[in-house]
Amino acid sequence: MALRTARPTAPPPAPEWRPDHARGPLGADVLEEVQASEALALCLWRDVRNVHLWLAADGAVDDELFRSGSWRTRERLAQAGDDAPDIADALHALDAPHLAERREIGAACDDVYRWSEAQGYVLTALRFAELAANVVLEDPAAANNAGWMCRRAALPDRSTAWYQRAYVLARHARSDPEMIRALLGYGSLMKDLGRENEARPYYERAARRAVRSGRRREAASARHYLLGLAAESGAYEEGERHAEQALHLYPVKDPRIPYLVHDYAFLLMRQRFYSPALRLLEKLSAATFKPDERILVYSSIAWAAAGAGVRAKFDGAERTVLQLVEDSGEFAAAAYLHLGKGARILERWRSATEYARKAHEVAQARQDATLERVTAMLMAKTEAQTPATPEQLPPHPERVDALSRWFILRLRTWKPHDLTSPGLNPSGAQVRLRAAGS
Repeated sequence: MALRTARPTAPPPAPEWRPDHARGPLGADVLEEVQASEALALCLWRDVRNVHLWLAADGAVDDELFRSGSWRTRERLAQAGDDAPDIADALHALDAPHLAERREIGAACDDVYRWSEAQGYVLTALRFAELAANVVLEDPAAANNAGWMCRRAALPDRSTAWYQRAYVLARHARSDPEMIRALLGYGSLMKDLGRENEARPYYERAARRAVRSGRRREAASARHYLLGLAAESGAYEEGERHAEQALHLYPVKDPRIPYLVHDYAFLLMRQRFYSPALRLLEKLSAATFKPDERILVYSSIAWAAAGAGVRAKFDGAERTVLQLVEDSGEFAAAAYLHLGKGARILERWRSATEYARKAHEVAQARQDATLERVTAMLMAKTEAQTPATPEQLPPHPERVDALSRWFILRLRTWKPHDLTSPGLNPSGAQVRLRAAGS
């Protein structure tokens, strides 16, 4: 189903919630995912159910439905607020949604969504992003957030529906930023599904709209996505051009800068320019990545270190990845893939084959067509013990050196900001711009 961009008369309806989208009983995924605090997990689970009940009742709600109950329930709510002070007010609002304004419920769901995503709780963030989009039905930003989280949770049909709704709502609101978000998000969904040729027109359309509306940051985002496509296809000169344009367009302290550095390094690794890639990736160790993203950064370091022949750095990065992999969620497949590539370069065939197999299994479970294809190719090569092509020298090393110095300079002036915004793509190539909500 393509993203329809003709002028529509009315937005399509919000996708209906079904039990299979929660992967179990309503809110069960929240209970399983939020392990840091039992009180917090129970409150978030109750809030998911509360808002669903409130939406289903459509205003016909009495106090009995949301009665807080025993002193133990109130005590648990207080404890949850202590465990997560950033969302304490939201938890209180969602505990009794019938006593709040609709916009307050939407804002509370949005607060919990953003907090959950920052903590790496993907399924919890998905649940509250969709709730927010169902509460504030005319908000294209909320619909884009829901589309983004469905994409991360490997629900492509649902993600498509949300992006379609977001695009139409944005057109009605004449919101260029949200139209651009929907275009980028849907394009990235096509890329996830292995349909790169369908992704490109949406990225290019987003870039044109951003330029026409004078939105440099959004234009940079679109170029960043095009860098990822070029890296995947091996088109180095095209990727280099997009990387340079994105770096020029991004504000000096934009939170996406470290992600752009990672993705340019990925472009270099795809060309087997491992030494300059490793120099860039090591500069990222001081950047503040989300817990579930650090594994991808370190796995990229492992791959580049192996290619550059620095075994000790591969070993150190490999140990870090294996310590993080249990909590990595959507990034596990790419992390195993990178370790497999590095182990293959070092001709550690048993490890390389095992990493490739694990990467393929995770990619299949997540229905990531691009990663399935790449990991299957790596499995075949490692099982046949086919040696990797050694490190290559760039045909124009002075250009690579100059652009790398510019990236490093931008990293030096960059300071950690709100990293609820950008995010790495599990394929290891292009960023998923959470700030752009795509």
